Amino acid sequence: MFADIRLDVLERIQATRSFLRANCRLRTRQFVLEAKGLAFVQMYAIWEETVRSIVKAALLQVKAMARPMDKIRLELLSLLLEDQIKAVVATHETKNQWDRRIKLFLQISSSGTATISEGIFPSDGSQFRAVQIETIWSIFGITCPALPHAKHKLQINELVENRNAIAHGREPPAEVGRRYSVREISKRISATKRVCLHVISSMENHCSTHTNLCR
Repeated sequence: MFADIRLDVLERIQATRSFLRANCRLRTRQFVLEAKGLAFVQMYAIWEETVRSIVKAALLQVKAMARPMDKIRLELLSLLLEDQIKAVVATHETKNQWDRRIKLFLQISSSGTATISEGIFPSDGSQFRAVQIETIWSIFGITCPALPHAKHKLQINELVENRNAIAHGREPPAEVGRRYSVREISKRISATKRVCLHVISSMENHCSTHTNLCR
């Protein structure tokens, strides 16, 4: 599955480059400005889908292991037991709240096979800024750097800010594109590619050793 994610990233990165080149060849300033702005929307889509996909692929690995709850990495249980945790938080009645707390902690040490929903995702409200990948790294216990270089944290956050400005209507694509040269956009496409391939390989390598996902 990780190979498919990697291939999808490469294809979508190439499509983004082609889109930018095609609009720049039109030599119409407005088209160029809009293309540069919309490139951020495309890069964001690639980044978000990559992050979601590696979590899904990792959960499939955990599911395939068919390990009991008491053997799975404790940090990972914070994701696997998401529904139960939400139920505790949402319960206001004193008796039900304590019953659910007890059941939650009993599950942590249960010898029953873990039930894993592939659709769960540890959304932290950051809208896929750099802190989101750091949260995922903590949950899965990955020790290698979450991003290839410190500068990529700023670039990912910039990517999210520009995409949100366009997607939520705060700024038109041309206004965002006006702030960057074509060369600068091309460099950011390359950075997005590097970061996506890094997180794919890091998660793949981590999950290839099953003991990394266990206590």
